[in-house]
Amino acid sequence: MLFTTSLADGTVTEAEYPFSISLTKAGEKLTLVSRTVTLNGMSKGCKEQDHVTLQEGANTISITLRFRDSSQGGSQRQVVASTREYTVYYVPESHYLLLVQNARTGEYLEKGGEMLVYENSFWIKVIAQKGAETIDEVQVRINNTKEPASSDGIYRLPLKNGTNTLRVTAGSGGNQQVFTYTVNYKRDDMVLTFESAVVTETVSGYKFGGYTNVDYQSESTDFAFRVSCSAPAGTEQITAVRVTTRYGSTDMKNMVGADGYIHFNLDASSVNSIQVQCLDGDGNTKSYTWKIKFSRVMSEEENRLHAPYIDVQLTSETVHLSPFVMPVAAVDESGNKIAAANMKVVCNGETLTYASQSAGGGYYEYNLYLTEGKNNVYIYVVDENGYWAEKNLTLTFSPELDSATIHLIVSAEVVGLGNLIDEYVNVPSGYTVAQAVEERLAAYGYTTVHNSEPQYSDYYLAHIQKPGMLAGFSISDAEKEWLDMEGIGFTEEPSSMDSLGERDFTTISGWMVTQNYRDLGQSMGAFGIRDGDEIHVIYSLDMGKDVNLGA
Repeated sequence: MLFTTSLADGTVTEAEYPFSISLTKAGEKLTLVSRTVTLNGMSKGCKEQDHVTLQEGANTISITLRFRDSSQGGSQRQVVASTREYTVYYVPESHYLLLVQNARTGEYLEKGGEMLVYENSFWIKVIAQKGAETIDEVQVRINNTKEPASSDGIYRLPLKNGTNTLRVTAGSGGNQQVFTYTVNYKRDDMVLTFESAVVTETVSGYKFGGYTNVDYQSESTDFAFRVSCSAPAGTEQITAVRVTTRYGSTDMKNMVGADGYIHFNLDASSVNSIQVQCLDGDGNTKSYTWKIKFSRVMSEEENRLHAPYIDVQLTSETVHLSPFVMPVAAVDESGNKIAAANMKVVCNGETLTYASQSAGGGYYEYNLYLTEGKNNVYIYVVDENGYWAEKNLTLTFSPELDSATIHLIVSAEVVGLGNLIDEYVNVPSGYTVAQAVEERLAAYGYTTVHNSEPQYSDYYLAHIQKPGMLAGFSISDAEKEWLDMEGIGFTEEPSSMDSLGERDFTTISGWMVTQNYRDLGQSMGAFGIRDGDEIHVIYSLDMGKDVNLGA
């Protein structure tokens, strides 16, 4: 939580509604950009101590704060945090308030309005007040029959087929408030039946349009079900049975097996949905969905034999940079990539989403915001067959700059220059990859053209420069054939003999970077150096493809 407010649900008797906003310790670590208050759908800027003017009756209020995360330096990462929507009723001291709410949907009914329903009961809540005081003298009548509220405060009103008149009164005498509404009930006798080993359910009336969550555990991925619907008017029918897994959606209405059931394989890595669509007696389309979360039942030994492989390129170790970029990839036992949707990465109790993907698409990159000392990182993956794997890591964050030994190679073989740098060298552990590259290039007499600064996550290396550095350059016949095959036009002369970088020779040329043979999905200014790293800066004429990198 980044901030707290004084907003609260309730009733007030003054139109001017004051509120306050206070940052938490977590919020104080960020740079506050703006505060916004939204009243009844209209937004405006606000101060730490401020107020809004309420309209008489129900008002909805929420507050949104926008921050900039300064911990990444020049990256300008935006953070947006909002409160929930609060409901505040403004009722002047001498005024009355009478509101009627649809208890099933939460919507407020409009006085004198009407609604068509297909269920044989209508549920409402009544809010009746004078100023801030609740009025106890409330009467609810449906078709002139008085109905009491249930213990939960909901009036469950029986309906007759056709037109029903709702009348709600609050108070007495000259101050009595009256609310009227028309409910048109149309009997819907169509019943949809769903049958399976784990759940059997019937759906009718207002339940259409909803869904049922089903937790299912089995040793087998096979799932069998059948559906049917009644036809009191003779024209009701099932029009589609749409089964959706992470691979897509298939209408299985006509795929009934010899046993009378529809069969499909459940996916343990995502929710499987079965949506049944029907036509009622009036030709209206209705549907209902069963959402099945499948867990594979297996022994520890079976899971061990088939478990996915997690490649995190990280051990429990000390790091010197925060945020620290952690690349994660996973494959199932057949070598198929497992998507980020089927991974769970948690740092110090906070579940993370990946910030980017490596250029080759194999790794998801998670930004870990570490606190000084020990940090707990948990990784869990599950494949489509329900086999799972997990890793627990302890990263110790220390801002102290120890020395790290790296192997740095800067090469331009595609233009015949070979390795410009190939060395093992010690650099401060708190360096980013970009800082190490910049420092070593300078040590060999090179300068660079780049965006931002190498300690920031928006750093970008455009050109490496040195007088006469392209002397002896050449593009091999094999490289020319590759470019022709890819349909890439090229020039055989550089724009300068003293510089090599983006848009030289081709329009898609430039410097590519790998860390421990892995393409980087973010700027090399986002990645910290670790002892033993292999850092390769490689020139490419085809966005990395001609040097076995990139897409």
